Amino acid sequence: MNKGKIVIKRHGLVILRDNQVKLVSETPYLSVADGGLEGIIDNEQVTYTYNESVKSIENDNEQSEEQSEEQSNWKKIENAFNNMDLNYERIIKLIRELRQANSKKELVKIYQEVLHGLHMETRKAIEAAYQEYPELILSMMAKGIVTGYVKSQIKRTNPSKTIVLQNRKCRGEELEEIMKDALELDFSEESTNGVDKLLAKSFNDYLDIAYQRLSSECFDCANGYVKNCEKMADYPEKKDISEYPFITDGFQVYINDELDRFIVTRCNNFKKASQKKYLTPQQVESVQAAKALIELLYYDVDTLAEAREIKARNKSLGYQ
Repeated sequence: MNKGKIVIKRHGLVILRDNQVKLVSETPYLSVADGGLEGIIDNEQVTYTYNESVKSIENDNEQSEEQSEEQSNWKKIENAFNNMDLNYERIIKLIRELRQANSKKELVKIYQEVLHGLHMETRKAIEAAYQEYPELILSMMAKGIVTGYVKSQIKRTNPSKTIVLQNRKCRGEELEEIMKDALELDFSEESTNGVDKLLAKSFNDYLDIAYQRLSSECFDCANGYVKNCEKMADYPEKKDISEYPFITDGFQVYINDELDRFIVTRCNNFKKASQKKYLTPQQVESVQAAKALIELLYYDVDTLAEAREIKARNKSLGYQ
């Protein structure tokens, strides 16, 4: 997610102007900044191991065949943990176990569960890497479980709830409180290994992404034309959302002070557009030409006048 500013309007009031910062690192493992499982896994050592074992291979301009294969295997491993295709029952079981894990032995048990069901080629690559770098693999697995679960839960959230959750966050409500209503987890038994904090950070990031992907009412509005709407008339330059009083709910995303998205979720001027499709003048002309050609072919004549004369004569004689 790029750094930028998001301006949100809710019930006619601008409630937030905020610089967006992604809370979870881009690394495929638990970084020091991510936290989580710090008493079980040495995140600093994991970072060093990853840079030495993976990044050094990627940065080698003259790779041997063996190095190329090793790099390919690391990509398989990263993809496997970042895109775990797990059904709801399995992922919720794994996230619950991960929240309560307080030893490496418990992490290894989760690791064995994750391996079950993986494609054999991917499984072999992970097992080979685990033999040499166990902490790194466990770290990558843990991060994949957390981010995978949060992404799947937010994906299941309908647009109206996404708006409510985002506005609660913008009003300064604690992330832990908001995610209790979105992640379907029992937080009464608090996790002591830092995974809940990682869940909250991940929830923050993916909620922002889901919110920014909401579609705008403007695309379905009968007034979504320059002559009917001040916002549309301002294209391509748009004023601040607070300067459009008829827009009651929506948001703007700025990247490097450039307007990247302008989404309207509620507007006093909104009118549902008819589903009827209107043809352009060029399309009308093409349809008319096609109809004329059909008449010429049907009556086997050279001009429309001849075709219509035959059609009129047939009608007078009672033929259709």
